[in-house]
Amino acid sequence: MDDHTLCTLILNIYHCHATNQPYDNVAETLAFGLDQIPRLKAYLGSGYSRYYDLALPMTMKDVQKNITRFFTDKAQVKFSQRQLDHPTDVAIVSKAFINWVSMILKRDCQDEKRKLDRRRASGKGFQGSISLGTPIGEGQTLEDFIPADTNPMHNLIDAETIRENQRKHQEILALLPEKLACASKKYSQCNCYEIFVRQNLREPKQTFKEIALELGISQGTITGHWHRKCKPLFDELRQHYC
Repeated sequence: MDDHTLCTLILNIYHCHATNQPYDNVAETLAFGLDQIPRLKAYLGSGYSRYYDLALPMTMKDVQKNITRFFTDKAQVKFSQRQLDHPTDVAIVSKAFINWVSMILKRDCQDEKRKLDRRRASGKGFQGSISLGTPIGEGQTLEDFIPADTNPMHNLIDAETIRENQRKHQEILALLPEKLACASKKYSQCNCYEIFVRQNLREPKQTFKEIALELGISQGTITGHWHRKCKPLFDELRQHYC
């Protein structure tokens, strides 16, 4: 997302809010467009960038819900005076927004890091769990939330538990094509199972950007469908198998 598009969305929301006009759809578009702003991930640095995909959904929700707080926190920007046809204004508004969101994103990354640290400390790492509770995103594999047969912890648990894990593993795999059949109304090729396979089961694994290019769909459409439609389906599976 370029600065002008970003600034357009922000000022649209600002003026709607100032005149008591609805802006929910614009706020949603802005939130789901966060992953199209490369500078956000760059702001995290190497220490937190590994948690980006896990933290981003929470950041999106926060931005969508609390976007008007941005106008209060960054009141010095004087949004009412900014014009889209002035490049300097566009740069100022965009920079202020990216700085604001990067703080939220870093906080969410810190939360994800703490969660992972607690799991490691308790001996409940991803590889030993059959839970579907682990978030799925770019860079994550099926083994991150479904136990693999070669888990090194298997020699510490009894054979019956191993068989049960393997049974659930196969049962979940068999359910995925049906459970993830949800497709975009406008783009039938944009469906949850297709995205999941490309990101987790295909080699080499694909990013949202690569999937969008190959399917001929905008990246925003892919990520929006994933977070709105696909993640709730995984939540349903998690509740059933946790």
